[in-house]
Amino acid sequence: KAKAEEQVKHKAEEQAKREAAEKEKVKQSKNNPKTAKSSQDSAAYTEKQRREAEAAELKRKAEEEMRRKVEAEAKRVAEEARRMAEENSNRWSSNDETEDNADYHTTTSRHAREAEDENDAQEEGRRARNRAGKATRQKKNNKHSEKADREEERAVGRTNKTKGKQKKTSSLQQSFTKPVAVINRDVVIGETISVAELANKMAVKGSQVVKTMMKMGAMVTINQVVDQETAQLVAEEMGHKVILRRENELEEAILNDRDTGEAV
Repeated sequence: KAKAEEQVKHKAEEQAKREAAEKEKVKQSKNNPKTAKSSQDSAAYTEKQRREAEAAELKRKAEEEMRRKVEAEAKRVAEEARRMAEENSNRWSSNDETEDNADYHTTTSRHAREAEDENDAQEEGRRARNRAGKATRQKKNNKHSEKADREEERAVGRTNKTKGKQKKTSSLQQSFTKPVAVINRDVVIGETISVAELANKMAVKGSQVVKTMMKMGAMVTINQVVDQETAQLVAEEMGHKVILRRENELEEAILNDRDTGEAV
């Protein structure tokens, strides 16, 4: 019985100690608010870190998507430029072959063209007569040798006369087929100008201007409008002298003349 009472008493003391320790812990927490605040700050800092990490991840994904779009666009533009270059190259090659195979005169003068045509006709006639003369000489026999000799003499006379005419015509043709030097022009360029207008001012084909601009890294069409600086670079690249004009230059000159007259 005494032993049982001692155990009950021991348990009661243990319970009293635990309760006293809990009370002391609660009391210390109330007396020291820094500990509670530190716990709250730690939780808030952890939440802030999580949000910053999420924001950084979203930013990284957005930058990655933007970079991918930029690369795709650059690839598309490069492919389009390559395709246009191939098409233009094939078209220009076809045009060059057509021009090479075409029968054209060496000059644009009507009289010179007529002289060339007459020269060609005389050359063809001379060749035909020579072939006919050779065939006649091959068929002649001893019975008609005298007649053939007379025909041959007349043929020689006609040949000499033809050579004289041919010499005159050839001299005329040579005067029209002398090599023409490249003409450098004074090209007047406004603030804006189309590729076709620029080609017209330089007296060249529009395709030549497009080729030159492609070599300079610019993809343009014949009707595209370019600025004054670009047109100046292209004209100077093709060997012409450039004169720049402003759109309101005439108006400014009139105003200056009027101001000068009033001052006088």
